[in-house]
Amino acid sequence: MFNVLIIILNLAVKEQTEAELSDEILKAHVICIVYAVNDDDTIEKISSYWLPIIRQTLGQNHKIPVILVGNKVDLVDYTTMEVSTT
Repeated sequence: MFNVLIIILNLAVKEQTEAELSDEILKAHVICIVYAVNDDDTIEKISSYWLPIIRQTLGQNHKIPVILVGNKVDLVDYTTMEVSTT
């Protein structure tokens, strides 16, 4: 049996400086980005903010896994969801 230490850092609780955020990214063994599937702004922020700052901090070819987790899926009516083909 293994003991695994897990530290979850909720960056939505308080605003960090870019230096503080970079320090936390450098400590990570795995990065989990949680976004709201019912909020286009949080989806857009993945590619406009989170992935660029991760690449800037760790380098373009880093080996740290980045996991995307969509939450609030219960608030989306998939029967009316539009899909872009572009």
